[in-house]
Amino acid sequence: MQTGSDQVVGPDAFIPVAERFGLISQIDRWVAETALRCLQQHRKERIFINLSGASLGDEALLDLLATWFRDHPQSARRLVVEITETAAVTDLQQTQRWMTKLQKLGCRFALDDFGQGFSSFSYLSNIPADYVKIAGTFVCHLDTDPASRAIVQALNTVAHALGKQVIAEWVETGSIAAALQQLGVEFGQGYHWGLPAAVPPRPG
Repeated sequence: MQTGSDQVVGPDAFIPVAERFGLISQIDRWVAETALRCLQQHRKERIFINLSGASLGDEALLDLLATWFRDHPQSARRLVVEITETAAVTDLQQTQRWMTKLQKLGCRFALDDFGQGFSSFSYLSNIPADYVKIAGTFVCHLDTDPASRAIVQALNTVAHALGKQVIAEWVETGSIAAALQQLGVEFGQGYHWGLPAAVPPRPG
């Protein structure tokens, strides 16, 4: 987000404020609509977006996404919605309904920050996520800390046993990427591959 003087404000600064004042659902809607437009402009890209727990109860947003996916089925298959483990288990029945409806239209889901909560393993089999994103706090020292490596290995094994694909967060170095590859983690996200950047202009 940018201020009137073009100063960049990171999400760690404005999201807690938006949640406190009940504005987070509006931000989620803007993010979703912007992502859908990008998918139309860049037809070979896949986009991951984060939605807050509050939006899992937003029927208007659910209907918006469902209508878009029915009209643009190719876009549905290229959008992955990330929800945090904490948000997913707060209202498990609502989460299951939300995810199942959109998955039938082609959308896929990732369970974000996996491993942060004590409920991880017991709830994972009941959450119809396509991907599991291992929390970056376990990944960032993977190449130097045996305990972190053991935790990541355990999370990866459980996720695969339940039919989920795995994404590691906070992959900052080549040595971390190599360690993840040795453990059989399919995907990674982090500055090792690239810094955040603006959406490129539409080709042609």
